[in-house]
Amino acid sequence: MHDYHVVDQPGIRREDLLQVTREIVTDRPMSHQVIGSTEQFAGLREQWNSLAATASSTVFQSFDWLFLWWKHYADRPGHSLHILLVRMGEELVGICPFFVKEELLAGKTSFRELRMLGCGLRNGVLSGLKLEYGPSDYLDLIAHPSVRTAVAAYALDYIQQHWDEWDEASFGTVPESSPLVALISEGIRSGKSWISMEPADICPVLQIPESLDGYIRGLKQKVR
Repeated sequence: MHDYHVVDQPGIRREDLLQVTREIVTDRPMSHQVIGSTEQFAGLREQWNSLAATASSTVFQSFDWLFLWWKHYADRPGHSLHILLVRMGEELVGICPFFVKEELLAGKTSFRELRMLGCGLRNGVLSGLKLEYGPSDYLDLIAHPSVRTAVAAYALDYIQQHWDEWDEASFGTVPESSPLVALISEGIRSGKSWISMEPADICPVLQIPESLDGYIRGLKQKVR
């Protein structure tokens, strides 16, 4: 997995920013709603889990995981929810689980970063040691399978159109199968200097037999 960063830079032309996503976004009419409070977030459980089931998302995109993560790790000063709900007509087809993290310098906001719910966070210092919560695995957008790429393109276009609300968008531990990765990678290949990619966590995978008997047969005799 990798971390992806989209950074605001002065002088970038709007037509350059939208080059990667324009055709996909305008192909299907979509609208959005921004969820900005914990109370609004709490009311999304049924819709969220219904879409997550359709999208075959992992537990790390489930409502319970991300709501509890927000409530216990991130719902504090300097953090604000910015969940983007994407609809086609009345149907919810995409959830972009974002929040904004602000850094303060001399009591004033010096840097604003759009991040995904479930990411790693540094939460203060205890006895000289920095307290840091590691990220969840496979953070991603949640989208109906038929419009996954369109939802990702819509989200990137939305981010680009709202640069006045953040200075950088960072998507950590995103799986390579995510349409976000394909679109951002296309931006990198096109020479977009404000998009970067860096290695993140390695997620080991263990291939196991389909049955318990098959697993036992594959063990060395002394460990059976």
